[in-house]
Amino acid sequence: MTKVKNMIWKRLNFTGVKSKTKGNILGTNQLTKSLEHSLRLVQKHGMEFNLDLKMNNLIVHNNKIIQLENLSKVERRDILNSIVDPAVAISESKQQSTVNNSDLSKYSYKLKQLIQKNESPELSTLLESILTNKNEPINKGETLAQLELLTLKRKEQKKSCLSTYIDLHNSKMELSKPIPDNFHQKRTVVQEAFWKFPFNQNVDNIKPADYINTINSFYKEHFPDYP
Repeated sequence: MTKVKNMIWKRLNFTGVKSKTKGNILGTNQLTKSLEHSLRLVQKHGMEFNLDLKMNNLIVHNNKIIQLENLSKVERRDILNSIVDPAVAISESKQQSTVNNSDLSKYSYKLKQLIQKNESPELSTLLESILTNKNEPINKGETLAQLELLTLKRKEQKKSCLSTYIDLHNSKMELSKPIPDNFHQKRTVVQEAFWKFPFNQNVDNIKPADYINTINSFYKEHFPDYP
């Protein structure tokens, strides 16, 4: 007769922000520290790990169950980086995009001011064509070559302004590449879970491979879209 047993399941949610927020929301710094502990990269307190049981320390990696002990510190660090780096990169990209867009607006305003002054019809036409291009990269070399052909006062100053605008515009195009659906810095991007049979369930002598297979099967069935 099959008996139903209950497990304790606790979770830690980590967001794309770097540090813990005032609301005690954990970020990528805390995620890194937690993974360093789980992968036994850092040991701070004497007998924190019972090394006599290290061969029972299993993980699922690339859809395979492997002994953590068989992985070098470098390989474990690579696993950690494969989890943390994407969240950090996207977060930093979004922050950089905010700064870039602010600077782009400033230089867009400067170009509009030059158009209003209408020092040269050819210059105004060139700048208008640049400003109306919102979705495609701008060829910096060709554009500055066109400007070089014009007779203008303080040409180098105008050239510098246009050059900076083009750099910011092209940077925006690069930073606007698609990111994972529904990513938001303040939403959960990684979740760490803790599983354990409580003492009152009278469960013992479970093979480590069976234990981790049960957990792995749960995630495959109920969260198939999340690695």
